Amino acid sequence: MRLQPTGFGITRTAAKDFVFENNQIYRNENVIIFPTSDHTNPEFFPDPNVFNIDRNNEQRNEFKQPAFAPYGKGPHNCIGASLAEIMMPLNMGIILHRRTITPSCNLDKVKVVFNPAPVLPDIFKVNFETRVK
Repeated sequence: MRLQPTGFGITRTAAKDFVFENNQIYRNENVIIFPTSDHTNPEFFPDPNVFNIDRNNEQRNEFKQPAFAPYGKGPHNCIGASLAEIMMPLNMGIILHRRTITPSCNLDKVKVVFNPAPVLPDIFKVNFETRVK
């Protein structure tokens, strides 16, 4: 959710004129907000482009800070955030318990493309094989 957020940008309509970082924004102008932009900021996440399972342990507690916003922030955050927090690990556990997932492509040739969200190319394929009981 930090490195590959499902919804990285939120569109809104400005309710009033304002200036943001020397840019004039006018009332009724469409703007896009990136609540996940700090997910790759080394000030909040050391080595931000590296997946490290220990980021969530008690000593580091990196995901408890305001910079982590996979579902947005404030009154307009994702209505399904709490459900997703429960269902995602549950579903992954069921899938991984029942299936073995292996790549069916050369992973050295798979490169993430940003268009504007991170997307895997069409050559990325995986096999789901039933585990032997």
